[in-house]
Amino acid sequence: MALGFFRKRQKMIFVIMVVLMVSFLIGYQGFSMFFQKNPVKTVIGETPEYDVTLGMLRDARGDLQTLQWLSRGFGRHTFQGAAFEAMAFSAPRTEDQALLYALLLRQAEEDDFAVTESEVDGLIRQMKNNGLDFDAYAMHMRQNQGIPVKQLRGLLARWLLICKACQADQVVVPPSEAQLVQLFRDVTEKMNLQAVKIPAENFIEEIPDPTEEQVVELFEANRNRPAGAFAGIEAFSFGYLSPAKVKLAYLFISEQAVLRATAPSQQQIAEYLRDHEAELVKTQGEGEEAKSVPMSDSEKRSAAISALQSEPAQAKFSETLERIRLLTHQIESAAPEAPPGEVYPDVVAKMTLPGDDLLGRNVPVLAVEKQPLEEAVAMLAQQAEPPLTAIGFPYGEQGAVKIAPDLKITLNVRNVTVGEALAKIASQIPDLPKLAWGMCEGFDDVLFPVEGVRLFPVTAGQTGLDTPEQLAADPLLGKCFSQQPPASLAQLAMQVNPIEPKSNFQVGQDGPPLRVWDPDNSGAILWRVIEAAAPQSPQALDETLRKQIVHDWKLRQAFAVAEKKASAVKTAADLEAYIRAEKVQPVETGMFARKAPRGDRQVLSFQPSRLTALNFTSPAVDAHVIREAFALLAPKNLSADYSKESDDVLTLDLPSEGCVLIARRIDFAPAEKKLFEESKAGLIQFLEQRQSGQGLLQWFDMDNVRKRIGFTPKQPPQE
Repeated sequence: MALGFFRKRQKMIFVIMVVLMVSFLIGYQGFSMFFQKNPVKTVIGETPEYDVTLGMLRDARGDLQTLQWLSRGFGRHTFQGAAFEAMAFSAPRTEDQALLYALLLRQAEEDDFAVTESEVDGLIRQMKNNGLDFDAYAMHMRQNQGIPVKQLRGLLARWLLICKACQADQVVVPPSEAQLVQLFRDVTEKMNLQAVKIPAENFIEEIPDPTEEQVVELFEANRNRPAGAFAGIEAFSFGYLSPAKVKLAYLFISEQAVLRATAPSQQQIAEYLRDHEAELVKTQGEGEEAKSVPMSDSEKRSAAISALQSEPAQAKFSETLERIRLLTHQIESAAPEAPPGEVYPDVVAKMTLPGDDLLGRNVPVLAVEKQPLEEAVAMLAQQAEPPLTAIGFPYGEQGAVKIAPDLKITLNVRNVTVGEALAKIASQIPDLPKLAWGMCEGFDDVLFPVEGVRLFPVTAGQTGLDTPEQLAADPLLGKCFSQQPPASLAQLAMQVNPIEPKSNFQVGQDGPPLRVWDPDNSGAILWRVIEAAAPQSPQALDETLRKQIVHDWKLRQAFAVAEKKASAVKTAADLEAYIRAEKVQPVETGMFARKAPRGDRQVLSFQPSRLTALNFTSPAVDAHVIREAFALLAPKNLSADYSKESDDVLTLDLPSEGCVLIARRIDFAPAEKKLFEESKAGLIQFLEQRQSGQGLLQWFDMDNVRKRIGFTPKQPPQE
């Protein structure tokens, strides 16, 4: 369902992201550069050939703000895309990345690299092939920001210039035969384990309570560690540090509500279906058997609505964000001392209008006989006098309420109000809460449900003082992300000062607008931290903390009991006896290799395997178990006959998991030599790609760039 949603709304999603960028162009970092006098001339560093000015840094920021969005079209498996990712990884802070970009661009110009118009054309074609609608983006920037296409092309030329300089320095050495064989074995040699965990928790009741001195000792050793933090396989995850917490105020702009408000009329849909009949087909079957067949009636209608709705919805979403921005500014200017969390509810209150006038409009006649709910509501809007633009009836999934849009509705009425007709429709929907209706400023003649079920363009909310884990678990906020750099709302919120004392992001300041990636509840989030608590070490032992420390101390002692139990299991027969005696259920890992393939078919790549059946808390534990399993349990001589099952048993102490693991091999699949030659090309590609990626990271590394260029930073004069 999710993939279908994103395919269907691809252009809408892209435009929302663009609107977020252009509506809130300046983030919460780097404001200071715009208030310097003569920024073009202010020197912030120098190289043997030229000065680096604040103006260069400002221009670099402008380029990067646009490049971050255009980079979606570069393609991850192109040099331009890989280089952009390497730059973002090497300099995750906005100001560092701007300086890095400025230095690399100026040096590429100094070294006489050049880019032709045809090369820019080629990059734009590449971006379009990767699904980025460059023409729509260029039109939006021209109409809303006054930025001509020529300026965008110049930006792409500058990035190609940096890429050319980078490519000139890249040298890839072909991998050796030994490297290829080792990688081939890593990904094709596999085994299956039968495993049993012996949790220390099972023996905790046998352990006497610690002394006061032992409690204090464990407290002091772990008071500055967060609970559950992975500190290595050999370390218990004890920690008593109070976690960082933030309280957020946010404003959600619902894409679904905007789409309902811009739904095309029945007449528009009918005309589209008539004019585009030949285009409304789909592919059935695969390969040589694939053929084009007509869409079903419901598929045709859905395609028509999507095509007709795209541009109006994009425009309305942009308009709504601009309205919110202006209202926010007006409200805060009128009451500058008001708490920062109040502005979003005030924005929603000002945008929420009574719907009595629309609800009271007369409907002379409405004849609906077993029509889908979606169509019945659209007919009601059109039959009102005067007609309504739309009615945002909450069909679909709205939290706990789920209403099928194709639910059949029958309604034959004369001379009723819109409100009465809506009530009659609602009565045919089982378990639907009583709906209250309103209007939204900027959406003329559109009704939205505001109570019972809410499907309104804007909704304000606040969290409690939450940890990152609590934010990530929130049904709405847990799905909010920025695209460049990739980060969740929880991650961004925890960068606020005082949690990050050196951060310029302050409590009460707007964070970067984020996209809500949810097929059933997509949209955008505006947000700010209104309260923050940095991690704190407890100063004293209260009763709750004392109980936790006593438990942790006993758990550590119980681990020794688990080790002793495991030490008696030395063979496969011992393991079977232990399983029977303790009545435990062993776990099969399934066949696993040292490394597993990942990514798409364009480029072969691998990552360390995971033993998902064993449910370890850290990939480092998976890697440790896999490494030890192959070292001890893999057949030593693959040329000789061997049993698929091993008599040897692997015993591993895993304090980080609070258990001892016992495992034996129950199946093994060797690497097949005949497949090596068939796989060789892909293995070479992967190793060269990895080598190239490492080369890119080194080339974009800030320390390396400074040394290569001879850059020396200089503090600007204080005013």
